[in-house]
Amino acid sequence: MGGVTIYNQSQLVGEDSKVIRVFVSSVSKGLVPNRQQIIAHLRTAGYEVAAMESFGAQADPALDVCLRELRKSDVVVLIVGPRYGSVLPQGISYTQAEFREARALGIPVLAFRVPDAGDLQQDEKDQVSAFLTEVGSMTTYKALAQGDSLDLLSGEIQAALTAARDRGQLGSRYSLFQTFDRFFSMQLGANARLLSHEGPFIGRHSELCRAKEFLVGADAVLLLKAPGGSGKSRLLLELAKYADSVADIPKVLFVNAGGQWTADDINGLLLHRLCWRWTTPTVGRISTG
Repeated sequence: MGGVTIYNQSQLVGEDSKVIRVFVSSVSKGLVPNRQQIIAHLRTAGYEVAAMESFGAQADPALDVCLRELRKSDVVVLIVGPRYGSVLPQGISYTQAEFREARALGIPVLAFRVPDAGDLQQDEKDQVSAFLTEVGSMTTYKALAQGDSLDLLSGEIQAALTAARDRGQLGSRYSLFQTFDRFFSMQLGANARLLSHEGPFIGRHSELCRAKEFLVGADAVLLLKAPGGSGKSRLLLELAKYADSVADIPKVLFVNAGGQWTADDINGLLLHRLCWRWTTPTVGRISTG
């Protein structure tokens, strides 16, 4: 349990002088000295740091205090491990609750994985593994190797914040329902690393034509089923590009399968199709919005 809210006074101030707030979400046990190091290094680098350790006694439940600070933040730094942490009545840890809150609010998450503690029991290992799977289904994460010093965390966090700032990802929240250029931002243009969607689109033209027909048709759901790596995501990307280029047809938005929304969120969308990105690699789904 616990968070750190970081108010940068220099590097992360935008043109409108808005201060970028960073919330650091992690367990305390096993990371106390590292949290202290992260805070000290950020202050030395010119950040103003507000830590859970300094919040003091409050009448509100601890989770409410954490989430209140998180909601005021512009980016979340998430550290998964070395333990899962205390479990809330909701059946998840404080850290996992903070992660889900950030995703629900559209707050960018910079995630890091540290090795499990050596004395971790199997049930808690399973909890950490399931949490990491959830995180990995929604964002990428930087993993420290077994044997790496946790002292590396502070530098990795500062580097990630600088890179996110340079990409223009700090200071604005993304929508839960994202446009193709936002959803696929790490596979397009200069951001593309291991996987790029910039190459020529070859084959699957009949499937693309069928998807285009769906956009303007009366069907409520279209399922795309194929083995992992066969190009479902690229097909939906091409469909979204097409819809964006044509006036007066529904546009295509994307949402991760783990995203949480309400009926009001859905009702607020007009003339859109939604694309779920399932955690299973074999199915993609388009539905009316």
